[in-house]
Amino acid sequence: MKRFFLLVFIPLVFLSSKGNGQPSCGMEIRQQQALLRNPALAEDRRQLEQLTKAWIAKQALEKTRENVVRLPVVVHVVWRTQEQNISDEQIRSQIAILNRDFRKMNPDAGTTPTPFAALVADVGIEFCLAAKDPAGMATTGITRTKTTVTDIGDKDRWFSTLRGGKDPWNTKKYINIWVCEAGDDLFGFAFLPGTADPPEADGLVISSQYFGSTGTALASRPNHKGRTTTHEMGHYFNLDHLWGPDDSTCDEGDNVADTPPQYEATYECPGFPLRDRCTPGGSGILFFNYMDYTDDECMYMFTLGQKQRMLAALNGPRSNLLGQSNCSLSTSVSSQAEAQAPQIFPNPASGWIRVLTQEGESRPVKLELYDYHGRKLQEKVSHGECNFDVSGCAPGVYWIRLAENGRVYRCILAP
Repeated sequence: MKRFFLLVFIPLVFLSSKGNGQPSCGMEIRQQQALLRNPALAEDRRQLEQLTKAWIAKQALEKTRENVVRLPVVVHVVWRTQEQNISDEQIRSQIAILNRDFRKMNPDAGTTPTPFAALVADVGIEFCLAAKDPAGMATTGITRTKTTVTDIGDKDRWFSTLRGGKDPWNTKKYINIWVCEAGDDLFGFAFLPGTADPPEADGLVISSQYFGSTGTALASRPNHKGRTTTHEMGHYFNLDHLWGPDDSTCDEGDNVADTPPQYEATYECPGFPLRDRCTPGGSGILFFNYMDYTDDECMYMFTLGQKQRMLAALNGPRSNLLGQSNCSLSTSVSSQAEAQAPQIFPNPASGWIRVLTQEGESRPVKLELYDYHGRKLQEKVSHGECNFDVSGCAPGVYWIRLAENGRVYRCILAP
């Protein structure tokens, strides 16, 4: 099954697929329509690109410490058939997927080919279902609207209650995700910052059967692991496709320095290395990146350059999302991580450090021991319990790191 996305304004509308895997593209028509409606969009995008580059350059010079941020999400389920009225469980599964993918906590990130392994980024963005609605009332962060409109995402009506959709919550303070019929042969689409026309449409639109990894998503293999929404969230934070705004050319790229030039979209699940006309040698292209079109189980990483571009958007046109204390703890990756924190004892220790991991019985967990200066001393794989021999180590502060999510826990060696 081929993957089709609509990225509004950077107009990549794939309506059908040729036998060789190259999509038919309505790019020029969509671009002309967007510019005819609002010619100022072109200048707005040019200015945003300048600001993005300036922010990234400033960060590189200042080396500012990056903090993890949590952003509130509202999911609007706009359903025409009962099957499209997906469960809360399926919605929560998608939030968990976003958190793992954006925090480099997804287990398959470890399968990144060696030449690109150092590029895999923890973006430092977490998502949660909003705990309060725009009126300040408690909410699950989920709305449900029955509609009679077929392919409502294709008709510019998903964001309007009067036209059969659902009005957005304040698009400056919430990430709005509409789960509905995105359109014929479309998995979903999103708006780059500043390109939603009208502004009320800003957010993500995802077809219900590709949202999450439970419920109706189970029948959507090979696009059943929630990576459609990860891909579209990348667009929301100003990431383009790897091949840039126009495929079948090497002249335009994605404005990210560490992603190799790419000729066109990649489908299915190719083997590594995969080379193309733009990158004919070396380790090839990043077909396993979230911003390509491979099957869900074959996309599993953002790069450090993409991270910086997303953070530039978060600190620029998306900055109103920051500082919103509006998270439901049940969908915060931090609360989940605290529940899964390892037990370290004795602490202070002498001779041996014993570590019990919460998930060790269901799957192995890699643990690393670091000294105070950040030097890795030992590495263990825990199946529920493991021991570090520290009899030859000097007294002081040491750190146990969970390799899967990068979280660290302090332990002390007594004299």
